[in-house]
Amino acid sequence: MNKENLGWAVSGALAMSLIFVVSTGFQEKALKLGTVNVAKVFDDSEIRQKLDVEIREFGTARENTFNFLATYPMLATADLKKFRELSLKLPQTDADKAELERLRKAGVTADQKYRELQTKPNATDAEKTQLATYQRNVQENERYLGLTQQEFSREITDRQSKMRADTLLKVKAAISEISQKQGYSIVFSDETAPYAANDLTPEALKAINAKK
Repeated sequence: MNKENLGWAVSGALAMSLIFVVSTGFQEKALKLGTVNVAKVFDDSEIRQKLDVEIREFGTARENTFNFLATYPMLATADLKKFRELSLKLPQTDADKAELERLRKAGVTADQKYRELQTKPNATDAEKTQLATYQRNVQENERYLGLTQQEFSREITDRQSKMRADTLLKVKAAISEISQKQGYSIVFSDETAPYAANDLTPEALKAINAKK
């Protein structure tokens, strides 16, 4: 299973179009304008760093599960499905852990026996039947492994997208909060107004980190 690129970044289009209109009634008072580096607040936030760890753990769990399935395709499909289910289950009961250990041992035993039977001369009828069963399992599990890889990749992408969207909402809320407290009328992305004064980036980062 190819590892997914678990890095994430704020969309440039989003950052460039991000403008916070904090207050109205502009005719009655002078406008107070500010800028913010949305990508920096996002990338440097402690929330994002925590979510990076979570998404990596999420991806690693699926990678490890897939590696087992791909290593022992001679097991029955039902056993592979059971291993997938239990290995990703949170939390795992003692019974779940015991069943996973049984399946791991069964995989090692089946792999050794499969290799032995493939090269054994003068195999008995029972051994030929066992080899045929292993070979049939390998063929049948080929499609299951392909579907599993696609599903895991999609799960990782979906999880990453949701976490990114949730974090961006928190970033925008922190920027809005700081802008209102400091009396800003409009806050632009620094990509939109790169030379403007009043950079709120440090305060916004501090605000979002305070909301752990």
